[in-house]
Amino acid sequence: MKKSSVERANLYRARANEIRITAESMSDSESHSAMLRLADIYERLASKIENENGDFDEQSG
Repeated sequence: MKKSSVERANLYRARANEIRITAESMSDSESHSAMLRLADIYERLASKIENENGDFDEQSG
């Protein structure tokens, strides 16, 4: 996997964690749920980057 891809995936995961921490402090259930959905989107983006680059590494190796 390219280093820049690893870094991007790590940044997305870090952002997801930050969003989850922020969501914990929210008393409004709709806002809390929206933040958790956003965190899930960041996690999926990170996984997608890893999967796409993992497939590329297997094909080229």
